[in-house]
Amino acid sequence: MSELQQLAAHYQVSLDQLLNLQSDTVLFTGKPIAHTPVTLESWLTRMLGQLQLMNSFGKRHLYYLLKDIPPFYHFQIPELAEFKMFFWMKSILHYDSLKGVRFRFGDPQYANCHALCQRIVALYSQMPTTEIWNVESVNSTLRQIEFYHQASAFASPGDACLLYEKVTELLDSIEYQAEMGVKCVLKQPSSQSLPYRLFVNELILGTTPCWWNWTTSA
Repeated sequence: MSELQQLAAHYQVSLDQLLNLQSDTVLFTGKPIAHTPVTLESWLTRMLGQLQLMNSFGKRHLYYLLKDIPPFYHFQIPELAEFKMFFWMKSILHYDSLKGVRFRFGDPQYANCHALCQRIVALYSQMPTTEIWNVESVNSTLRQIEFYHQASAFASPGDACLLYEKVTELLDSIEYQAEMGVKCVLKQPSSQSLPYRLFVNELILGTTPCWWNWTTSA
């Protein structure tokens, strides 16, 4: 190592800076953050914590821009909740334990997550909400069901048909909620009659699966 390199190393400056050279390179130092594997349960727990924080404010409003049906709705119907959990674990989080495994209703692995899902639904129903949907919002779940059906990833041939029926049931409930203009859970309005608005964006699909923002005041 040359004396110049030793000098730069000792004072932790770049040679470009030391020699006053013009460069488009940006140099920085830091320690890598240890990667913590994401599990479905930890993801649901974080979602629960975010909703708890939002609901801790007296005045609040959630704005949700989406490309898929929000998970709060899937969680209202056990069959859809289990399919989405399986899809996330197998195709998004890539659980090694699910390689070659077919989806089946009532699998014990969903037990702990079901309890979290119900708490999430309860918190979501307590928050005034504005949702911005688009033409792909429903197609995302339908394509997931179709793909798993074509890939023979269902334990029973009739599982896909049942899921399609549940999606129809869910959409009917969401349509009812939009018509009523208040938060509902499967057509049952909340006791507080919190406002709900649904808009359809026919121009831009967006680039992320979902995005939410929320406003509060003391």
